[in-house]
Amino acid sequence: MTTAVIVLNGGSSSGKSGIARCLQAVLPDPWLALGTDTLVDAMPAAMRASDTGIEFAPDGEVTVGPEFRTLEA
Repeated sequence: MTTAVIVLNGGSSSGKSGIARCLQAVLPDPWLALGTDTLVDAMPAAMRASDTGIEFAPDGEVTVGPEFRTLEA
């Protein structure tokens, strides 16, 4: 199984949601549009801000650990 992900990165009100809707309209296969907040809120609380789950640094760096990789798989 192959997983395809399109990441849209940009500041608030920069057009990410609009671009996602346009991509959904023109791409041949169906795609889901999920915000980072939705992904993090769906994760178990113990995996947020931990060295085994996912961490978001003040400079925007994202670090994922082994439990996140298991969840991802």
